[in-house]
Amino acid sequence: MMGRTQPEKTSRNHWRGRITLLLLISIPLTLMGLAWVIYVTGVGIPTATSNKGVLVQPPLKLDLPIDKWTLLILDNGTCDDDCRERLYITRQAQIALGREADRIQRWYVHRHPISNEALRPFFAEHHPRMVVVLGNVAMSPSAFYLVDPQGFLMMAYPKPSEKNAPPRGQSVLSDLKFVLKYSQ
Repeated sequence: MMGRTQPEKTSRNHWRGRITLLLLISIPLTLMGLAWVIYVTGVGIPTATSNKGVLVQPPLKLDLPIDKWTLLILDNGTCDDDCRERLYITRQAQIALGREADRIQRWYVHRHPISNEALRPFFAEHHPRMVVVLGNVAMSPSAFYLVDPQGFLMMAYPKPSEKNAPPRGQSVLSDLKFVLKYSQ
């Protein structure tokens, strides 16, 4: 049995070292090239979002003294059945948050002074933690809105137009859990 000669071992180790170096250089370069192709073409980048509400683009800065996550209900001061439904949905979403419920607040913003004296006892009995303010926000009163702690209007929750659309309560609860989780 003949052993290998010293120059043959050196030559084999030389090529093995070059192949290792080539792999160490080519793997990161290939990954960077692939990342560049994905960035330029957009292939493989998810287009769907996890939010259930409609994002307000661009976010609108409100002139209201808001310091925590806020569910904003707009109305003209009469609070019809649709308004009461929005109040109920937002109250139930806040209750469903459990111990996180104190991190959000609900505001009822009306454009005109509350004309119906029956509304004052209604708010006192059914929505005692609701902040009622007189103001003018140029948004649709048929939706309710999510406002961030800096006062930016971020999401709208309009009345569902499709029969199979998820209820607004589940949608807002899902979004509230998400923003509260990531805004510690």
